[in-house]
Amino acid sequence: MTESKKPTLQFSVICDDIANFHDSGKLIIVGLFEQIIVDEVPASHQKMWVLSRFTDGLGDYTCQTKIVNPTGEIIFQSDPVAFSLKAKEASYNVNGQIFGLPLEHIGTYWVETYLNDEYLSKIPLIVTKKMDAPAPEETTYH
Repeated sequence: MTESKKPTLQFSVICDDIANFHDSGKLIIVGLFEQIIVDEVPASHQKMWVLSRFTDGLGDYTCQTKIVNPTGEIIFQSDPVAFSLKAKEASYNVNGQIFGLPLEHIGTYWVETYLNDEYLSKIPLIVTKKMDAPAPEETTYH
């Protein structure tokens, strides 16, 4: 009988880009963010990555990412990504690039992570409207 142990979700992040150093295998995460500022809605976000790292587990699993808008509608759902952990010390990065994410509402979107169809966690993606520039006679301090 093959031993299995449910892995730990070490982190999930939203970022602009992901790369690897070929010599060292180090992961490069570029432009972490949790907020998108738009001129108006509807809008779309041209490109982003979602990265989730699993560790401290044994066995075969699937990971899926869903994005839920402020009204509770699922606006993005990845295909399940299969992965195996052969040692508890091992880790596995599940990452996916999303193009043209529809942003129909101002508010908090949720990026959800699932393991074998079981909900694990969510991180906020906050969509806000760009503030209008102050009138010339107004004084502001930031």
